[in-house]
Amino acid sequence: AYGGGDGGAVFGGGYESLDWYPTESSVHSGTFSAITGTWVEPVFPANSQISIWPGIQGDNLVQAGTASPAWGFPSPYVWAYDYPTPGQSPTGYTGPPVQPGDTITVTLTRLDASSWQVYVSNTTAAGQTYSGTWTENWTAEQAGNAPQAAWATEQASTPGCYGGAGVCNVLGTPFPCSVDWLAASATTSTGYVINAIGPLQALMKQNPAGFCPTTAPASPPPPPPPPTCDPNSAPVGPVVSLAPAAATGGYWMATPFGEVISCHAPFMGSPASLSAPIVAIVATPHGHGYWLVGSDGGVFAYGTARFFGSLPGLPASAQPGSPVVSLVPIATGAGYYEVTAKGDVYAFGAAPFYGSMGGVPLAKPVVGAALDPETGGYWLVASDGGVFAFHAPFYGSMGGQYLAKPVVGMSYAPSTGGYRLVASDGGVFSFDAPFHGSMGGQALAKPVVAIATTPGGYWEVGSDGGVFCFGSAAFEGSLG
Repeated sequence: AYGGGDGGAVFGGGYESLDWYPTESSVHSGTFSAITGTWVEPVFPANSQISIWPGIQGDNLVQAGTASPAWGFPSPYVWAYDYPTPGQSPTGYTGPPVQPGDTITVTLTRLDASSWQVYVSNTTAAGQTYSGTWTENWTAEQAGNAPQAAWATEQASTPGCYGGAGVCNVLGTPFPCSVDWLAASATTSTGYVINAIGPLQALMKQNPAGFCPTTAPASPPPPPPPPTCDPNSAPVGPVVSLAPAAATGGYWMATPFGEVISCHAPFMGSPASLSAPIVAIVATPHGHGYWLVGSDGGVFAYGTARFFGSLPGLPASAQPGSPVVSLVPIATGAGYYEVTAKGDVYAFGAAPFYGSMGGVPLAKPVVGAALDPETGGYWLVASDGGVFAFHAPFYGSMGGQYLAKPVVGMSYAPSTGGYRLVASDGGVFSFDAPFHGSMGGQALAKPVVAIATTPGGYWEVGSDGGVFCFGSAAFEGSLG
């Protein structure tokens, strides 16, 4: 059995096959607000009683994952666990039964003091993705325990023997190998992100039995089809924005009429009616949902995105005198900012207000904004390339410099902490951020309207839905 992490080593003592990587929130400050993990479902030995899960534990506990058929189900199944009563809690997952070789993602997001949102995604070996979202109340585990985020492969043993107490026996067939975890991270209440995949993979590789086998196709799979986008309905409006779907590596695009075009990303919904045109689509921090925002400040939340309020819900005296141009979520996803063309900033949910350009004369209107996850602050950018920093470092701007075309947006550069600006001719201006290329100086059928970031690159998108990829940003289809 193998275990280790910030919270100290955990060993099964010979009675459990247990891979366990825990990390305590006290190491990083704050309590945990979210945890996510992705793994490939293994081939379980007959009669093995195994569960695979990410979870938060300590004084209280919440977990969700998959378990082997020997627990009483005909195939591996999705569960949520309320300690200390074993069993399958009701879940919102309605996809087909889990099979070996499927890629499973579980994300737990704290909603309030007693409840958590559970998101489970199953991408089958055939490439089809099914998901479910529901709410679980977390339950008391053991008073005084420090909060831990953990990613575990756990074999059942005699009840009451966890932690090495008493004489214990493995229940079912031993399970000596390690599950292949592909991603593992947790977020604290202060917004600190703990990326555990490196230590977790290193821990698993210590197992002399290696990684567990998964079902392999009988013959080499056919080459994948060229990337395509799957609009919910044929779009009738120009594209105004693009948002990355981090969970799949694809992206979503939106039109002023609220249409959402999914490119290697699950369609999660769109508004039935609008009182003002949509100006942006913005992904949640974990990439399992998105917000649409209208020029009147109306906000529409889908997937794991939550609604925290919007400008139409404020008194008439608090309404802005200019249209909303951007929505910026905070790092935990528990709030967001709405930004107007005059530089007003409105904070909703847990988003702290650090200032705005409201009431300050601007040479040109604000056209975009981005969050600095390191400080929790934000930047605004105007169409002349001027950048305004609030509780965030200023790295430079194009203000006062010649521009062939106006700036239309900006994005955060996670690899360095800087930002990039994009102009309507596709020119990209990088500030403390690597430059991977641009469409500047090249012929475009339609103007570029937005830029979106992936850890090693970025996308530009035109109003005709044409998508241009730079760095490690993958092309997953376009409309142009």
